[in-house]
Amino acid sequence: MFFTKTVVALLAAAPALAHMELTYPPPLRSKYNPYHDVATLDYSYTSPLEASGANYPCKGYLGDLSGPGGASVASFAQGGKYNFTVQGTAVHGGGSCQALLSYDGGKSFKVLNTIIGNCPIAGSGNFDFDVPSDAPAGNAVFAWTWFNNLGNREMYMNCASVTITGGSGGSSKRGASWGSRPANFVANVGNGCSTTEGKDLNIPNPGPEVVVNSNNVAPPVGSCEGGPGAAPANGDAAPAAPPAAAAPPAPAAPSAAAPPAAGADGAAASPGAAGPTSAHNLNVQPQPTDSPSDSPAAAPAPSSGSDVPLAGAGSPPPAAAPAPAAPSSSAKSGKKKCARGHKKRRLSSFHH
Repeated sequence: MFFTKTVVALLAAAPALAHMELTYPPPLRSKYNPYHDVATLDYSYTSPLEASGANYPCKGYLGDLSGPGGASVASFAQGGKYNFTVQGTAVHGGGSCQALLSYDGGKSFKVLNTIIGNCPIAGSGNFDFDVPSDAPAGNAVFAWTWFNNLGNREMYMNCASVTITGGSGGSSKRGASWGSRPANFVANVGNGCSTTEGKDLNIPNPGPEVVVNSNNVAPPVGSCEGGPGAAPANGDAAPAAPPAAAAPPAPAAPSAAAPPAAGADGAAASPGAAGPTSAHNLNVQPQPTDSPSDSPAAAPAPSSGSDVPLAGAGSPPPAAAPAPAAPSSSAKSGKKKCARGHKKRRLSSFHH
């Protein structure tokens, strides 16, 4: 019986242990908030916003700001650097988070910091945020939003009542005045915009203070707010140019600048073997020229450095090849002359 009661108690407590929740600054109706009302305490604070968006923003607890449960739980100075704490066990692969600030009771929020990837982390994690030096002083609502990587497409949002005080007067980032900061991103709450499971959301218009912890990112899908994200659009670094794109110039230069040499009569030399060749890539050196008395009549030799292959490598045979036929004809003619001359000598001897 005791075992059964223990199991039932653990199952009842499971929703409170699941997912993640903001613990500092302690949000409205949280058990970590020292001003919470026991009658309205949220025992499943780690649950996401409703898929319909009915309790957006802040889980529908902004009405508490006008009562005791809405008292300020933390003070942050203008220009200061602080951190918020998220706690829980089911991180759903991390995801992307934003730290926000509102001065109109939560009707609208502006982005303080954006974290893409690895937010939140298992256990208890602290995440930095900056209060701009030109953020108005006074009562405000701090909010943490989370778009999980794995699991159902959800949006988590916890909100706390805080106070912004005067600071050191440090300057904000150039071009990032409080009035120019973007509004918070909203998705997965019945607004026609969703996120991709297995990817860290590349939040559009993330603001000037961004930390990118992931290259496994994806933009939102559907009817969503536009604007570039902080991480590469495809989640990967731009690929380096392939080596082939920067081919060495030496082999290409002779081929492009040295057309086939022309013969003595101006005609182009025979192309020889198929494919472009050059004296550069064949390592051909200029050859000595034979003297005119020892060389048969032939086509003029190509000039050094031309693209004409050497003889024997696909070039036509030398023009002197048919020369042996001529001596054969003249030999026969000489034999006949010799016979006639001999006959004449014999007749002359007989006459005498």
